[in-house]
Formats: sequence, structure tokens, C-alpha cells
Amino acid sequence: MKPATTAYRRLRGRSGSALLGVVWLSVALTAIAFALSRTVRGELDRAAIHVDAARAYFLAKGGIERARLRMTRIQTGDRSDPNLGFRLGQNWMRFDFPEGNVVVEIIGEGGKLNVNQASGEALARVLTSSGLDPVYSAATAVRIVTARKPTPEQLLDPAGAAESSLSRRPASFRELEELLVLPGITSEVLFGTWGRNRAGQWAKIGGLHRHLSVFGAGGIDVNYASPEVLRAAGLGPGAIASLLEIRELRPLRSQDLEPNLMADRSGLIPVTAGGGGAYYTLWSRASLHGGRARRSVGALVARARSRSGHPIRVVRWYDAEF
Repeated sequence: MKPATTAYRRLRGRSGSALLGVVWLSVALTAIAFALSRTVRGELDRAAIHVDAARAYFLAKGGIERARLRMTRIQTGDRSDPNLGFRLGQNWMRFDFPEGNVVVEIIGEGGKLNVNQASGEALARVLTSSGLDPVYSAATAVRIVTARKPTPEQLLDPAGAAESSLSRRPASFRELEELLVLPGITSEVLFGTWGRNRAGQWAKIGGLHRHLSVFGAGGIDVNYASPEVLRAAGLGPGAIASLLEIRELRPLRSQDLEPNLMADRSGLIPVTAGGGGAYYTLWSRASLHGGRARRSVGALVARARSRSGHPIRVVRWYDAEF
């Protein structure tokens, strides 16, 4: 074989190996570029989600501030414009912003049973009506009543220490979360649990915080009372459905509480339709246009007693709905 032919074959073999290496290198670079583009796209999507979540949060917060502003202007009469102020007994407010829509739910604390004033029987009724076992409800009601009454020895020694770091001295409840120190009351009982409702949707089910409060008077306001509390007050299913239907259209008035609507005449849980009260819980649910993000925040607000500052002050703030 001639030397020139052998050299040519060697050179062609090396060229083939180099070409194969270039092909594999191109494939590797393409894979790296594709993975990098996916990573960059994912990071951009996550950044956009965080931005939209922040916008939805501040949009919901703006709903709280707008509702507080409207609540400073009390309106009376059926012909008043609900978009300009607040009618006593009003349950909802809706706001349209350039970024999205906000719906604010208004829950007057006067529609809940006051754990500091209600009798043990009334508390047991509400607990049972909310779906808890009657035996458990009766025992829990006794614990609540006992926990708010100091013994004579504790009255003589008010500086005495509690039995343990997890217990509290008998006294009026200042926050509803203090119920968690009582035996048998867990966070699931107080705040509810997540599950599927009758429509098959995931929703918060149960929760005594919807029915009990440390504010309010001895009775309940039907404009803000839950169906469970209305049932515990002695109203039948037909009366409850009628009242709920009316208050979707307008605040309830005293004449809406006809005598035949009341099944229980004992006055164990007095029912009123004043629509007033000093404390309200506001839940603001914001949705960005196009469904990009949703966010809920809440606030416990109260009418200020002094003329200085905002007439509707924020007592507590909730960064998430419970």
C-alpha cells in the first residue's frame, strides 16, 4: 500500500471522530440551553406569581380600608345608596379597582353569643347546634362557665399563681383563643377544619369562632347571626330560611321578627334586629382580573370612643382567613 493512501485513510478517520465529537457537543449544548430556558421560564413564572400575590394582598387590604371609610358614614332608610356609606345590618360591600374586584364580608360581633355573658345552657345549645356531640357540648359549656368565675379563695388572693403554665386564672375571656386552654377545645373545634361541603367543594367546615365572641350584648343580632346560632335561639328551619333570604336583599328590621318565627319563648338567647354594635369582623377577598391571583385578609374593627384618630379603628389584623 502506498504511503499516501495510508495517510489519507488516517486523516479521514480522524475527521470522522472529530465530526462525531462536534455532533455530541452540539447535542449537549442544546440540552443545556433547553434546560436553562426552562429554568429561566420557571423562575419568571414564579416571580410573576409572587408579584400577583402581592398585588392581590394589597388589593384585599385596600378593600378593608375602603370598607372602614364607608362605615364612618351611617345611612338610614331604604332609599339610601349603599355605595356611599354603611347601613346598620349590612352584610356585604363590593369594590371595583383597576387591578381587580374585592368583596368584603361584614360580620357584626353582636350576632355571636357572648361567652362572658351567656348561660351554660345557652352555650350548650349553640355548641350542639354547630354539630358537636350534646354530651361534649354540655361538658364544654360547664368548663367555659367555670373558667370565667374565680373562686372565693382566688378573690382573696388575686396575685396567686395558676396551677400550671398552660392554665389560666378564672376570669372573663379577653380573647376567644383563650378557650384553647380548656380541656376538649382544640384548634379544629375553635377554627374548623378543611373538607368538602355539600356542593363537593373544599371549604372550611365548622369552627366555634363563627358563633361565639367576647364582644356584644347578651342577645344576638339576626342581621349577623349564623344559621346555627339562630337555630339555637329557637327559630325553625322555615323561619331561618326566610330571614336569610330577606337579609340578602336588605338589613332585617324588628318587624321582620314576627312572633310566629320564634319557637322558643323562654328568652334563653334573646333575638334582636338592631344591626348596630361596636365591633365588626371584616373579611376582604380580592381577585385580580383574569383570575391571576386571589387573596383574603381580615380585620376586627371597632368604633372609636374618642374623636381623635380614625372613627373605625383596627383592633386585630388577620393576614389569612380562618
